[in-house]
Amino acid sequence: MDVVFLTQTAFNKLHSGNAKDLVDDRLLKAEDGGGFFLSGFENILLIGLWCTQEDPLRRPTMSVVVKMLEGAMDVLALPQLERPAAQDSSLLNPNEKPEGLEAEDLEEFRKWLKRSSKRHL
Repeated sequence: MDVVFLTQTAFNKLHSGNAKDLVDDRLLKAEDGGGFFLSGFENILLIGLWCTQEDPLRRPTMSVVVKMLEGAMDVLALPQLERPAAQDSSLLNPNEKPEGLEAEDLEEFRKWLKRSSKRHL
């Protein structure tokens, strides 16, 4: 029996542009006017991948997660490496202020990035 890791599968599908393969076809075909928005699903999937980093120090704080879910902060980009647990935080620019991020949240985000990068130097 093959072992399948859900996070690895999700990462691979999202990275290859096939995130819709993870969605029930009935949601994609919904024609009730409130249909399923794939871009929203992709954002939630990205947030989930960040929240399931193998090392807890690489995960965003809950306040950062809430801001991303509410749309008050841009969702972090998909890591460009083999799997989420191997993500390199040096790809993120701690001096770049994501749109909608308040000063105190930016400071919290920078602290999170700093802890994450120190842990993996």
